[in-house]
Amino acid sequence: MWPIPEGISYNAYVIDAGDGFIAVDGVEEEYSDEYFSKLTEVVGDLSRIRLIVVNHLEPDHQGTLEELVRRTGAPVAISGTGAKMINDFYDVPRDRLRPVSDGEVLEVGNKRLRFIFTPWLHWPETMMTLDETDSVLFTCDAFGSYRALGEGLFDDEGPLTSTYVRRRGTTLTSSASTPRTRLTREEAEAPHELSQVSSAGPRNPLQV
Repeated sequence: MWPIPEGISYNAYVIDAGDGFIAVDGVEEEYSDEYFSKLTEVVGDLSRIRLIVVNHLEPDHQGTLEELVRRTGAPVAISGTGAKMINDFYDVPRDRLRPVSDGEVLEVGNKRLRFIFTPWLHWPETMMTLDETDSVLFTCDAFGSYRALGEGLFDDEGPLTSTYVRRRGTTLTSSASTPRTRLTREEAEAPHELSQVSSAGPRNPLQV
């Protein structure tokens, strides 16, 4: 095991969809109080959350999921594999699940979300979510880096070295098989210029 004296930051996101909000991933259960306090500051009434996106099932991402579903009643967008696995980890009612397919698009309020499957990066159910409206890619654990958020919100606002990136990448993929690298025909023919890459894993969102 590597020591991480620089610490880490796990990121959960909220998308303003105009007539409501979309919650993307969460945090470990032990940080539930802080998470829900901050979430309420952003959205006000939690019933305004119209969709919960689960890109990855590990507890450091979804320790708050059961309570979030209970408080909001919102449907949970998740990969088909994730829908099969979820009740091995969390008590989420089956009728709250909204399995999505690779490349599927959901329109929620004024936002258009595309789901991109990335199996074995680094669990079999992982996916990424592209907010096509604002050109923001929510990358699950990919493109993160060790070092706690502190100097700034974005990577260009604080120190980031290749050492942190390499260590994170090795930890992420060393025990997994080769992640998905292919693009669907639609994705390949319609590339999307991104304004931001937002990792749920350690470190900060990356402005591009």
